[in-house]
Amino acid sequence: ASVKRKDDAFGLLNELEQTAGIYSALEDPNDELWAGNKDVRKHIQELKLFNVTQCYPLLLVAYERLPLPEFERVLRACVIISFRYNVIAGQNPKVQEGVYNRTARKIFNKTFTKAAQVERELKEVYLSDEEFVAAFSTKTLNTKRSRKLVRYILYSLENQLAAQAYNYEDDFGTIEHILPENPVIEWEDSFKKEDQVNFVFRLGNYTLLEPGKNNKDCQNELYAEKQPIYQTSKYHMTNQITYPEWTPTQVRNRQEQ
Repeated sequence: ASVKRKDDAFGLLNELEQTAGIYSALEDPNDELWAGNKDVRKHIQELKLFNVTQCYPLLLVAYERLPLPEFERVLRACVIISFRYNVIAGQNPKVQEGVYNRTARKIFNKTFTKAAQVERELKEVYLSDEEFVAAFSTKTLNTKRSRKLVRYILYSLENQLAAQAYNYEDDFGTIEHILPENPVIEWEDSFKKEDQVNFVFRLGNYTLLEPGKNNKDCQNELYAEKQPIYQTSKYHMTNQITYPEWTPTQVRNRQEQ
């Protein structure tokens, strides 16, 4: 659009101000724009946690052009894609950005008026289950840099396994490294020195544990001493750790599962 008159300029400035407000709200789950909408706030928080911004132009146009329920569905699709494509698989964000921008233009031009159309267009950057499983089964996330993200993943799994609704930010559970970050020398019977580095931050080596059990009872102990404590935990994923030993093979098996 061209700006030739004073009224055009003011109109453009008003539009930019409104757009800036929406863009800002996409980065803030507590923005008043989402007041009373728990699901939208949750999804905005997830995108922030994932540190994914490629979908913002698409979401901006979707919010402006689609009914709110359709926008919410597009937002949820972006969260799912972001977790699979960016967080777990680490795929090329430039390819993803191109798909998002192309889809945003189709919403803007009213070629797309439904979330279902958007979802079909985004299939290009939606990892298949096979690709996702392959990426997840070997994923490493360092708790020193990504602690909140690890908590998010563990609590998502726990909620599914145990049909619970724990909030990863509010619940008091801690991240337990089954193979400890600072293992005693006896751990070398199960994990060679080079294996310790490769497996300590694997997702399959993590579980949830109550603070008292983690800090006082487990710490850097051997698996044979930890495993009975796991059986007393309230967390379903931790109760399921019944392997007779803990070695690289068990970490791989648990992560694949």
